[in-house]
Formats: sequence, structure tokens, C-alpha cells
Amino acid sequence: MEINLKGIFYDEKEQEYEVTEFIGSGGFGDVYKTIKKIDNSIWALKTIHPIVNDKQDIKAILNEGRNALKIKNENVIHYIYFHDGTKYNNLPPYIIMEYANGGNLNDFINANKGLQKYIENSVLILMFRQLINGMKAINTFLVHRDITPRNILLHNGELKITDFGLSKIVNQSTRSSTFKGYGTYAYMPPEAWENKKNTIQMDIYSLGIIFYELTTFTYPYEINDTGDLFENLITEELIRKIAIL
Repeated sequence: MEINLKGIFYDEKEQEYEVTEFIGSGGFGDVYKTIKKIDNSIWALKTIHPIVNDKQDIKAILNEGRNALKIKNENVIHYIYFHDGTKYNNLPPYIIMEYANGGNLNDFINANKGLQKYIENSVLILMFRQLINGMKAINTFLVHRDITPRNILLHNGELKITDFGLSKIVNQSTRSSTFKGYGTYAYMPPEAWENKKNTIQMDIYSLGIIFYELTTFTYPYEINDTGDLFENLITEELIRKIAIL
């Protein structure tokens, strides 16, 4: 479904959100800036791409999203409503969430590459603490499975983790579920490539790669394709590089 500027979406209480700006596209949907008409507050709205057309996948994404409503933390983007495509049957599945005004961490890293000036240690420690705080809150309920710089947003100088569309509820049944091949290759741990069980350690690994990038403004190893990436992951080279930080 094509989303037009000035288009109207609704939350659970049928309050209106007017689309004002296209922000960008992700792996699972398009993101828009909206204004809540009752009070003029600003919110983000994410629609789910038509390529996610398997009913089970859509159901899983939306069910996990509803559980993400439980997460309340200053370093996690707050979700306020998930629409599964049924309450407002003329509208696609979508999520209404907190709006972040500072772009994403991937843009921040790219903007700082080549400046010959690294982040001060005191600032790095603050950034690390914020990311750990957010991840800890998420892992109380979910295994995110796709923590990348693009899924970390900046808002008034604060880092906030977003995009729980690939997450799994952390309980006895989902701990035995396998990784379905979701996630961004460069931040996937070795066990994800081997289709092993979902664990919180997957998120810890991804966050470690991000810590390395923030510290050095470089990726831990050189890759030309996913084959190179896999070969690096099954050697000890990456572990050695991270150990010397």
C-alpha cells in the first residue's frame, strides 16, 4: 500500500496521526514522521513491507511487537501501538513509536570516518553504558537478534535501540527455537550462521562489534562478500582484534 503525505493512521483509541514526512526504509518496513492531531506531538510510524506476506511471519512480528510494549527504558525506543491489519482493515500493519530526532548510529559512524579524531574515552563509556542499559531492558523480554548501528537511534544526545521486528520472546519455548536466517550479516554471531538456538549472547556479540566500530571507526575485518565474512567468523582473528581494545 502506498502511503501518502497527509495520510491518516490511528492508535488503539482511534486518535489520529497525520503523516508529514518519509524518513527511510528498513529491512521490514518504511518509516514516517507523523503528528498526533489531538496534541501536535511527534511520533514515528513504521509500516510492514508487502514482502513479509507469510501469515505466520506477520503474526510472529506483531505478537513480538506487542510484547515490546512492555519495555520501558530511556535507551529503548518506546512503542505505543501495533496494528495487525484487522482493526482498521483499510490500513496495512504498522507500528506507532517514539520519534528520534538525531538519525541513526550508522550515519554517525560514517560521518566521523576520516576525520582523524576519535571519540573521547569519557564519551565512549557513556555511549557504551547507554547501549548496555537498553540491551539489558530488551533482553528481559526479548532476544533482539538484529542489533546494528542502523537500529540504534539518537535523540537529544541519547542512544536508543529500536526495531524489535526480528526479536523472540525470552522464555523456555523460544530459547529452543532456531535462528531463521534473519539479522544483518555483518553483525550476526557464528552460531546464527549455523542456525543454532536463539540466545541473549547473540545480542551481546552484535553489541561487541558496534563497540569496536565506535572505538576505531572501522569494521573489525575486511570483507568482499558474505563468504569472506563467514571465513573470518570461524577464525580467531576477530576475537584477537576485540581482545586488544
